[in-house]
Amino acid sequence: MISGGPAAMQLGRVRASLLDFYITESDELIVEPVSGSSLKEEHTAILLEWARTVGYERIWLPDQVIDIEAEPAIVGVAKVNCRTCGAHWQDSSTDFWLKVRDNGFFPASCPACGDSLPEMTVEAEEAEDSDEADQAQARLAS
Repeated sequence: MISGGPAAMQLGRVRASLLDFYITESDELIVEPVSGSSLKEEHTAILLEWARTVGYERIWLPDQVIDIEAEPAIVGVAKVNCRTCGAHWQDSSTDFWLKVRDNGFFPASCPACGDSLPEMTVEAEEAEDSDEADQAQARLAS
């Protein structure tokens, strides 16, 4: 009988939506719940905002296909703290956002210790110059 470890976890108690993501050749995101799990309604809006932020324009959910606005999400400051070494990382540069949009996800590992990072949070950033903000948005949209 299994008494510990991941195999003993009962998915019915999990409040999170456990999902597999697949990226198509045309950079669309396909979302499938892990066996025994489901995509909870309250998590759909969070998932769509994340997909828009990292640059997807279409997301395939188990029960629907959603076209996300073609214009990029507002660029801001992405921040995260490493749970292992405590390092704080943040970036708002155009190069960072271009890499995130090209990859389709935020950096997954800590540059200092190499351990997994939690998902980054994004805070809106006020541009010092509106022309600079427009140029950054145009580079991300292309």
